[in-house]
Amino acid sequence: LALSARLIDTEFGGVRQMEFVVRGAPFARDTLARAEALSTWARADGLVAGVRSPSTLMNEVWSELSDLPRRPASNAPLAALLGPALHDLVSSEGLRVQVHLRDASADELYAFGLSAREHGADVLGGEAWHAGAGLSSLQTDLITSFALAFLGVFVVILALFGPRLALAALPANALPMACIAGWMSMRGLPLDVGTAMVFAVTLGLVVDG
Repeated sequence: LALSARLIDTEFGGVRQMEFVVRGAPFARDTLARAEALSTWARADGLVAGVRSPSTLMNEVWSELSDLPRRPASNAPLAALLGPALHDLVSSEGLRVQVHLRDASADELYAFGLSAREHGADVLGGEAWHAGAGLSSLQTDLITSFALAFLGVFVVILALFGPRLALAALPANALPMACIAGWMSMRGLPLDVGTAMVFAVTLGLVVDG
């Protein structure tokens, strides 16, 4: 799978997609400048295989039409010429910047999205962002859920059998979970939706025991 992902990265310019929205009046000088700055920042990141934005498309077309390196200050005629090519990059909110990313871990994708917000992205979207943010939320929820579960086990045993057995039950419940986490770390297995289910099943088994 890793080899296939790298091959797709090479042939098609990235297997993951993230999308940023820069709010503002479309093709206003300030909105385009912010979108262009965001595109320039993204293009310099090692995860990024390609960037598509109104500013990059307009610069490419202008370079084909003129010997000058930069387009003129007035963007309206050029935007009208590019109309069909820009339709999916313009929304009621502002301008979209589409980024194609090489295959990476959810943590790296999440960190890239947070960094994009610091560099001018007002809205984050796309498969790569939702995957990264979803895993981050899953990890937080997992820690909270298991903390509450261990607390519940402790309270129930405390009420039924007293403090000595309640304290003795905590290591017995925690040890299998620690062993699974250690094994995943040794093997380089990521914590995702599938592997998180193993923790839930293990907790159910050790509580029964």
